[in-house]
Order: sequence, then C-alpha cells, then structure tokens
Amino acid sequence: MRDNRTESDLAEALATLERYAPDPDTVLRGLRKRPRRRVAAWRRPPILSAAASAVAVALILALLVSARTGPPGRPAPPRSPQPPLPSAKSVATAMMTALGAVRGDVEYETQTGFNGGVVVDVYQSWSLAAQPVPGHREVSRMRYSGRSPHSAAVKLTEDRSIEYVARSGVLRNVPGQVTMVCFLGSGQTGCGFGHRNVLPGTWSRFTAPILSGSHVGPGELFDPSSLVHGIAVGAWRVVGRTQLAGQRAIELAETGRGQDSLKPLPVTLWVSARTYLPIRLAIGAGKSTGRTVDTFRFLPPTPASLALLQVPIPAGYPRR
Repeated sequence: MRDNRTESDLAEALATLERYAPDPDTVLRGLRKRPRRRVAAWRRPPILSAAASAVAVALILALLVSARTGPPGRPAPPRSPQPPLPSAKSVATAMMTALGAVRGDVEYETQTGFNGGVVVDVYQSWSLAAQPVPGHREVSRMRYSGRSPHSAAVKLTEDRSIEYVARSGVLRNVPGQVTMVCFLGSGQTGCGFGHRNVLPGTWSRFTAPILSGSHVGPGELFDPSSLVHGIAVGAWRVVGRTQLAGQRAIELAETGRGQDSLKPLPVTLWVSARTYLPIRLAIGAGKSTGRTVDTFRFLPPTPASLALLQVPIPAGYPRR
C-alpha cells in the first residue's frame, strides 16, 4: 500500500504532538518539589544511540522528500512557469514614466573604470534636477579619482560643480559658473576646464562656457533618458530577470544596432522590476578592452542630498 502522506500531513501531526505534549516548565516544577532518590538503572529512560538518532533523522527526511516529490514512481509536480519577459518598448515606456516621477530628485551616479580587473578611475556625479527642465537652473557636481603615471593608487584628483540654466537638447556653449578644487598628491600638474587651469592645492570659481554636460550627466550617453531612447528604437533587447543590489531587476543587452550605441560590447543594463528606474550599466568584457560600470541612484531633494551638490573647500587651499 502506498504512503500518500503529504508535507501538510506531517506538519499537522507534529503540531498535534506539540499541542498535547505537557508543558516542560510544569513538569520541571513538579520534579523539583519531589524528594530526590536514586533510580535503578533498569528503570531509567532509555537513551537513543547515535545509530538510532541517525535512523530517526533519516526517517523524517524521507517523509519530507516523499511529501515534496510524491510517491515512488510518480514524477514531481511541474513548477509554475515564469512570467514572460516584457518587451523592450514596454520597458522604455515604463522607464520614461518612472523618470518623470523623479524629475526633481538628485540623480547620483558612480562610474568605475577597470583595466584587467583593476580599478583605474572613478567618477562620482550628482545632478539636480535628475531630468533638466529648459529655462530652469541646473546644478551638477563631479568628483574624479584616478591613477597617475607615478602611482598605481587611485587618488582624488578634482572636485567641481557647475551651475547653469538648462536648455533643450544636449548642452552646447551654455554659460555657467564653475567651482573647481584641484587636490595635492594626485600627480596631476593641474585641473583644467575650458581655458582655465587650476593648480594642485588650490581652488577657483569662474564663469565659463559649458560645451557639454558631464559624460555621466544629463544629455550624455550615460544619462538615463538617452538610454530610454535607445531602448525604444530597438538598440536593446530584454534578456532575462535577476536579483541585483537587493532588488528584482530586468536585464537588457545592447544589440549594437542603435545610432548612439555604446562600445565596446557586451553592454548590459539592469532596470528595477519594481520602480523601472535604472540600477546599473556595464560596458565591455574587462579583458583586453577594459570595462566600465555605472550605477544609478535617485535621492529625494532633502537638505542632506542637496548638500551633496556643493563642493567643500579643503582647509588651507587658497583661491586662485
């Protein structure tokens, strides 16, 4: 006769045993009140041997396996099918809606460059607003750390912020105010911006034409809105689902057919399956061509996040 017990039957039996078992504290209190006396060896409760314990454990495991897989000779029940992958266009549409909802947030991006698995440079970028509005004030800050020809260590080189009035399209020759700090010990002879060169160990504030936004900022290839456009025109395809940074993510791969496709391939983008905001962008295989990894976060415009847009001036650095 086949054993048709299921996992739920086993759980119900264990619960019944637990429900009718005497309370251990009550039993112990009763034993403490009784006078102690020696118990003959033949009256002592038997102690399970190691072999008997192993048999008991094996029996429980067998019951659990039987409950999960069914009786012998019967195949395990099929797993529920995974939901179909969304289309690239539907992901692009959802991303555009999501980006519109965080238009007033501070967009924080970190771009890390690798060569042979070794970090060679790091760009940190803060932008307000995350999606620029033509005619409105835009503030961006960028911190750059890199390796110099004289040192293998990645050191902080420069920290700069730019304020300007946003225009539609990619920035070209927009006047803006630049605050630049050039750090000592980086091996650089200076930190340049346009026709200005700030010497190491000093800082400066000046007005200059903004020829282009930061390469990890609004209007550039790493800008989420540019990625959304590429997805919508078929430059990307959805390849799977995964877990990334503690959240469910949709994984997309670039096809190389886009007009502004990123290079070198492979190029992979991960989008949050809950918010449809970009999480991470990886470019290159990291062997002979190098690899770049860009992460995205969107911070509400709280006093703490707004303070990240300001460049702190190190003590003892004169203004030049």
